[in-house]
Amino acid sequence: MGLTFLTIDKKIFKQAQDNRSEYENGVTICRFTQLSDTAYDETPVMLLTITGHKGPHTQSTDSINTYIDFYSKGFEPLTWLARVKTKIKGNNVYCP
Repeated sequence: MGLTFLTIDKKIFKQAQDNRSEYENGVTICRFTQLSDTAYDETPVMLLTITGHKGPHTQSTDSINTYIDFYSKGFEPLTWLARVKTKIKGNNVYCP
């Protein structure tokens, strides 16, 4: 996730992945309480999660919509088919 900054009512916030107990627990929103060339401090103010899923991994916004991504852990019986097709087509990109 690229670091995203938000400014709301002259307060600066950042979004970052929450990896406290394992990868992709959600997105943490932190408010900068001090930010200068010589000092830095932040306070977590919100955690974005999706019950029953991993993530969100990222969150982004345009002037109209908010976008998030997430996934569920589990067995997908046809995953092998997509991997075989990728190898047959000669695509060297492998995405588990």
